[in-house]
Formats: sequence, structure tokens, C-alpha cells
Amino acid sequence: MRNNENKTGDYWFRPRRYGYGAYPDNWKGWAATIVFLVVFLAWTAFMLLPMWAHGQRLDSARWMLWLGIGLIATILFSDFCRRRTRGGWHWHWGGKPIRRQVDD
Repeated sequence: MRNNENKTGDYWFRPRRYGYGAYPDNWKGWAATIVFLVVFLAWTAFMLLPMWAHGQRLDSARWMLWLGIGLIATILFSDFCRRRTRGGWHWHWGGKPIRRQVDD
């Protein structure tokens, strides 16, 4: 795993108040999220709609290609968001990070 330091100090996302993850904090975060969603939906339309429009069954190779590339893109975008989140990603409850205590 990479270190969660953002060398520029330019954070685009804010940690969620409850749960795990982040949400956009400024226009750059919103723009990145919208671009990801538009590209993902375009990828879906390109891969899946032509077959459905012609009434064909979805073959497993096309389905697996769509799923694999979609999963990789989602993981990469999540990592990008994690690196651009002020304070990193931790489980939060009420705005406070909850960290497990590990006994040695």
C-alpha cells in the first residue's frame, strides 16, 4: 500500500462522517467523480447496449471483459480518491476515526 501523503496539499475529497470512504469536497472532486461516471456509463453503453438492442444474449466473453475493465477502473478511481482525501480513509463514526486496538 502506498503512503497516504498528498505532496501538494491539494485535497479533493473529505472523509465521510459515518462509515468508510469519502465524498467530493470541491469542484475538482465533483469533476473527477462526474468524469468517472460518464466514462463508466459510456463504457457500459459501448459494450452492452448493442447486444441488447438486437435482442442477442450477452456472451460470457463480452460480459467478463466489461466486468474486468469496470472493476479495474473502479479500483483505480477509488485509490485516486483515497490519495486525494484529507486525513485518509478510516472507519468514521460521528466524524471521529475509529481505529482498532491491536494487542501485541
